[in-house]
Amino acid sequence: MTTPWQRPPAVIVLEDGTVFRGRVFTSAHQGRVLGEVVFNTAMTGYQEVLTDPSYKGQIVTMTYPLTGTYGINDEDMESARIQVEAFLVKEYQDFPSNWRSRRSLAQFLDSQGVLGVEGIDTRRLTRHIRLVGAMRGIIATDTDNVGELLDQVRAFPGLVGVDMVQKVTCSAPYRWENGPQPEAVWKEGHAGFRVAALDFGVKYNILRNLERCGCQVLVFPAHTSAETILAAQPDGIFLSNGPGDPAAVTYGIETVRKLLGQKPMFGICLGHQLMGLALGGRTFKLKFGHRGANQPVRDLRTGRVEVTSQNHGFCVDLESMKHVPVQPTHINLNDNTLEGMEHLAIPAYSVQYHPEAAPGPHDATHLFDRFVQLMGRNKGLSSSETPRHHDS
Repeated sequence: MTTPWQRPPAVIVLEDGTVFRGRVFTSAHQGRVLGEVVFNTAMTGYQEVLTDPSYKGQIVTMTYPLTGTYGINDEDMESARIQVEAFLVKEYQDFPSNWRSRRSLAQFLDSQGVLGVEGIDTRRLTRHIRLVGAMRGIIATDTDNVGELLDQVRAFPGLVGVDMVQKVTCSAPYRWENGPQPEAVWKEGHAGFRVAALDFGVKYNILRNLERCGCQVLVFPAHTSAETILAAQPDGIFLSNGPGDPAAVTYGIETVRKLLGQKPMFGICLGHQLMGLALGGRTFKLKFGHRGANQPVRDLRTGRVEVTSQNHGFCVDLESMKHVPVQPTHINLNDNTLEGMEHLAIPAYSVQYHPEAAPGPHDATHLFDRFVQLMGRNKGLSSSETPRHHDS
């Protein structure tokens, strides 16, 4: 271990010329990292944030000032690897204290060559992004030449119009059963509904929740055709979360358009956005996005307010959906953006937020049970005949 003042310096330059300085807390790293700089307001859950595929292409800063206190464990992975481009924190804690911890945060980042920087004024950075908006940024450990770095970051295309899904989707279909399994076939004798999940950057906890509800799940790469998915004869279709600009995922939009109405459909985050686009709506980029574990969402049908976990920078334009037979079901109470919708003619619904949490509250986990009930009704089953979820 090295003390903070012995660690290599790093400079962060945003596209508007704003400069932040810190020190590298991972192993000696010489080089540069480009990405969209965003913040997450969750007080815990940095391991889940690091491994969430929705963060591909982004440099993430945590607003909670002390990071690394409970280390890294083997159970809380949301994908097979770290997905963020780099990680910025106020103060790094090199001595984790938790019975589940297997290694430190720095060791985890080092194992995959991901840069971690501490000593950043994360309060100033967060306030700046809130005022100006999420923007492109660069981290450099090999130079202090701000002008050179500013030129480089301004030449970086960012995420708008870029398909990031192809960087995170699985390369081949697989079955989920307490983790990814090599077989890509349904399990014989399984009483649960068959769910075909399109992987646009799926979080493992979504698959865990579908399994908790008694479903068996086959995960398909994002570029899989609608014909191939329907040939597998699923009872329902799930559209996963994922990174980047949904409008750039043209193949996914076309696949969802062909699948709508064929089987009950449930979408989360990017899956929600792709459903909106497939139905003829539009999406737009939020100023600084919703990223954290305390976003208030109102259920318009019940009036109930759910505290939700969120991670997205794009949103479905509610006005663009007025000509479509859908109704909004959830609204964000901070900015009144669309957080959920359901189709009035076919069995399809979606939410912008993350009911699987990881990290975050569990207020919205009932949405997975709703998917099971929807598949049951589509098959003509009564509630007593619908397969029950497993105890968690």
